[in-house]
Amino acid sequence: MARIQRCLLHVQRNIASKCRVSDRAEITEDFKAVYTAASREAAVGGLESFYTKWNRKYPKIVDALKSNSNMLTFYDFPKEIRSSIYTTNMIESYNKQLKRHFKAKEQFPTELSEEKYLVSQFERYNEKFLSRVHKGFGKVTSFWFNDSHEDSTYSI
Repeated sequence: MARIQRCLLHVQRNIASKCRVSDRAEITEDFKAVYTAASREAAVGGLESFYTKWNRKYPKIVDALKSNSNMLTFYDFPKEIRSSIYTTNMIESYNKQLKRHFKAKEQFPTELSEEKYLVSQFERYNEKFLSRVHKGFGKVTSFWFNDSHEDSTYSI
C-alpha cells in the first residue's frame, strides 16, 4: 500500500499566498513549526495551535488544512529522512531540468521518438545517481531491512 504525503513546502506557499503580506512571515513560521516538530504528537499540537491562532482571521486557510489528511505521513518514517519526504523539491528539480532539455529538441518526428528520448533521459539519470544515497537514507538502512518491519506497510 502506498503512503501519501503532501508537499508541505507547497502547502506553506499556498498559505502565504492566501494571507495578508503583513501576516505572511508569522503564519509561515507558525506552519513551519508543525513540520519541523520532533514528533507526530508535537506536530499535531502545533497544528491545533495554528488552527486556534489563525482560524478567526483566516478560516478558509484553516478549513483547507483540516481537510488535508496527508500532511503528517512523514512522521511514520525515521527522523533522518523526514525532510526528504515532506517536500518534492528533488523531483521538481529533475522535472524542470528534463523540461529544459526537452524544449531544446523542439520537434520530434513521432510520439515514439519522444518516448525514446524520455526513456533515455531517465536511464541516464538512474545511471548517474544509482550509487548515490540521498541525504539521511544511508543512516537508516536497518529500518528498511529489519525483520521487525516485514509486516509493516512500507515497501521499497
